[in-house]
Amino acid sequence: MKQILIFLFLCLTVLSMKVGAGEVTGAGGPMMKMLAKHGYSKEFMQAHGFKVILGEVTGAGRTLPTEDIEAFLTSDAVLNSQDIVRFDFKNPSLGKSFKDISSVEFVQHVVFKKDIRGVVFK
Repeated sequence: MKQILIFLFLCLTVLSMKVGAGEVTGAGGPMMKMLAKHGYSKEFMQAHGFKVILGEVTGAGRTLPTEDIEAFLTSDAVLNSQDIVRFDFKNPSLGKSFKDISSVEFVQHVVFKKDIRGVVFK
């Protein structure tokens, strides 16, 4: 009986925790401040239906269509998709989603996929 109570207590404890994938270290705070500084406040993004993927972009972000991307986040900039000159894809004939990108060319510079820290998307 005691073991059942301990088990139930542990189950309730685990289920009561707010569990979510992604950013849990607090490192996203500076990225969110940078977004707000560039006009992407939480209120603005909610009003326009934008979402943000920070850090890990190998999961859900991999299937994200390139036309849904509003902005790219690097460690020191927010780069709006309106300033994109072109995408360079690993396989140009199949390039349609984030996973296919090798780099993004903007008016001022090129950003390689490894340097992308997050994306704002619709």
